Amino acid sequence: IRGVIMAHNVWSPKDVNIAWDVLGAITGFADDTFVVLSRNEDMTEEVVGADGKLATTRNADRTGTITVTLMQTAESNTLLSVLAHAQEKATKFLTGAITITDPSGSVLAVGTGAYLKAMPEVTLGSGQNAKEWMFYCEGLEYGTTAIPDSISSDLSAQIDNIKKLF
Repeated sequence: IRGVIMAHNVWSPKDVNIAWDVLGAITGFADDTFVVLSRNEDMTEEVVGADGKLATTRNADRTGTITVTLMQTAESNTLLSVLAHAQEKATKFLTGAITITDPSGSVLAVGTGAYLKAMPEVTLGSGQNAKEWMFYCEGLEYGTTAIPDSISSDLSAQIDNIKKLF
């Protein structure tokens, strides 16, 4: 008896690439969460008047932060550390785009005008202690890169309807 063969998408953290124009590839990701993208403001702001009427304002702020967590032994820590110390003494920050790509299609992110915002907290112990490097981005855009072939036809139809609204 032959069954139906179904394919499903597979995500692998090994396939994620993070590159910053200033240094190139950032490597040596920590074992758990290794990148966090966060906008500084919500997309909208709502106010409800005394009469119950809602007013919504579209927020123009697209700044944000990207936090990359590296293993204690990652070579990228050394490069980022040297750059951070030089940046503290300089009158200018080195800025460039950070691009995060995931070939599985789950995320594509671009942080423009990115520079080092904070040095990582240093913790030493008997095991690996990850280092979190925070970048400030003048603009931060992120979302899914592709719609997987394996989504249901109902979801596909809903996505098509959303696209028609804009």
